[in-house]
Amino acid sequence: MPEGLSAPEAASLCVAGLSAYIPLVEVASIGKNSKVLIHAGAGGVGSLAIQIARHLGAEVWATASERNKEFCISLGATGVIDYQTEAPPNDSFDAILDTIGGGTHVRSMDYLKPGGLLVALSAAPVPPVPPREGIRVVMAQIQPTPKRLAKIFQWAGDGVLRPQVTKAFPLDEAVAAYAMSESGHGRGKVVILP
Repeated sequence: MPEGLSAPEAASLCVAGLSAYIPLVEVASIGKNSKVLIHAGAGGVGSLAIQIARHLGAEVWATASERNKEFCISLGATGVIDYQTEAPPNDSFDAILDTIGGGTHVRSMDYLKPGGLLVALSAAPVPPVPPREGIRVVMAQIQPTPKRLAKIFQWAGDGVLRPQVTKAFPLDEAVAAYAMSESGHGRGKVVILP
């Protein structure tokens, strides 16, 4: 665990950090000339994905509600698209991280530039729709390894990644923690303290 991080902050980085790191670094190979869209930018994965993509030099856009716009910008997003009232522009992004699935997954194919890559997590429902010609769709496989976790913790220790813990609940409030997580409108991660 990096110095300066609390146990809840470190715990919040593991699954969410890998779910941002693997799609952006290993699958999409994000770099300085990349224009990236992160769906659900204020969420646990999205908030880390914005920071990672920005650190790698990409121009980062996010979808989020109006109330989370400034939060996403504070993490490094160049711009935020209010998913409740706006749609991302078509043919605009080199890579998209889809953390939502369903209709968002299908619509995201239109937002990619020719040759673009849509990387999706196993966020059900992801319909088996064939990709539009000239783009690629990859379902990321999130597997922890010591090397991957070490990199995420190194970035946290160096200040590249700032964990976003919404709230830490005691174990006897696990039902409330789960309800908050399932609401889909929180920022960062919810942590349960045993």
